[in-house]
Amino acid sequence: MVNNILGFSSQIFMIIIAAGLFIALTIRRLDKTGIGNQMVNRLIVVCIIAAFGLIIGARFFDCFWHSVEEGYFQNFFTYVKDEGFFQTLGKFWGYGGITFLGGLYGCLIGYVIAYWFIFKHERHNIIHYLNIILPGLILAHGLGRVGCFLEGCCTGIAAPSPLGVIFPHAYVPEYIPEGYVNPTTTPVLPTNLYEATFLIILFFVLFFAVKKNQTKIYFISYGIFRFFLEFLRGDSRGSVPFISWLSPSQLLSLILLIVGVLLFIFEDKLINWLQKFDKPLQKVSKKAND
Repeated sequence: MVNNILGFSSQIFMIIIAAGLFIALTIRRLDKTGIGNQMVNRLIVVCIIAAFGLIIGARFFDCFWHSVEEGYFQNFFTYVKDEGFFQTLGKFWGYGGITFLGGLYGCLIGYVIAYWFIFKHERHNIIHYLNIILPGLILAHGLGRVGCFLEGCCTGIAAPSPLGVIFPHAYVPEYIPEGYVNPTTTPVLPTNLYEATFLIILFFVLFFAVKKNQTKIYFISYGIFRFFLEFLRGDSRGSVPFISWLSPSQLLSLILLIVGVLLFIFEDKLINWLQKFDKPLQKVSKKAND
């Protein structure tokens, strides 16, 4: 696999392209709605805040699940006593890497909070604008997974050729978890490419064939796809306390699926309820106009 493009790691290079396409596509889609430059600029601010939420969530959720496995919370006060409070918090942030599903939840939380305070006069349209923004995020995610394929991360279980692929430049952890398959020496399923293909196809479906309900369709379809893809992943997936056969990503996928189904059933009621929180636009006084 290619692990270096124009001086960047292949994954970083694809992320840069994905981010650029997301920005261009989202601005184009917002412009086509005819909502005006001021509204578009506000939504761009919302997207920027959501992007920070994605970065924080991607790191936080992965650290959280790995810290559970390492007994961090059970030994929290012991760590504080021996190492100090801030060093203990740093220990938490040192567990794990990043995970997209964690980033997705962080992104959605950031979007909801930012939209709620910036668009006080039309809070009921929160899902409407999410429908416009999401296809760009799906495309960016798909291209990001292409970067994972080039880099050799997020790989699958061992599989014979031609189904299996060796990733010679893949990162191999110093501590080898149980069941881990080394993708630098053993052919493994390119699950990163499977996910990239699914996401890019989903983008074209939502962008060209579906005019509404993009959010609900994405939540349900990706939740189902990612849940079953987890059974093919060969890297360290972690486990959910009391449900050892369920990986954290599968739990988050199930939640995503349930939210999508609930939106199909209750979206109209949710919109009507949100309308109660809309703040009227402040009218410019006649004196101010004079």
